[in-house]
Amino acid sequence: MRIWKRSYVATTALVTLAFLVNTSCTSGKAQDLRVVYLKSGTLVHNPNGKLVFMLTTGFEDLVEVRLCLEDIRTAKTSGYVEDVIWLARGRGVAALGNPRGLRRPPEIIRLAREVKAAGVRIIACNDALRQQQISVANLDPKPTDLVNDSATLMAELVSKSYQVIRY
Repeated sequence: MRIWKRSYVATTALVTLAFLVNTSCTSGKAQDLRVVYLKSGTLVHNPNGKLVFMLTTGFEDLVEVRLCLEDIRTAKTSGYVEDVIWLARGRGVAALGNPRGLRRPPEIIRLAREVKAAGVRIIACNDALRQQQISVANLDPKPTDLVNDSATLMAELVSKSYQVIRY
């Protein structure tokens, strides 16, 4: 009986040790994501993944709009992802233009321009622009693309491995 307990304890200890050693090592995928320093001393990431930030919140929550735009800019400039898209639909198109005579706060205009300048692809929904009575000619910054069916676009992007973050 005593021999069985010793062997059971020893086997359990070895299995636990093997498990801990295995989980503490990095996988090959994690090593691919390491930061690389070029000869110039520049920090370079190996970008992996694609993001779509879908903004559906409008002027009813300016803090949320600001957070979304800041997150888009940060994700794009981080160097960690291959591609970042900003999809403005619903009341979210208000970040690109003045709905029904309302004025956008200067901070929102500045952030939207910074997002565009960072190289983010901006897609706006035509139906939402019509509903919010925003003229395409008055959009600032100008979207990269205008779409009629944003739901189909979302399905297409998800099929291409984009991850959706909704604000």
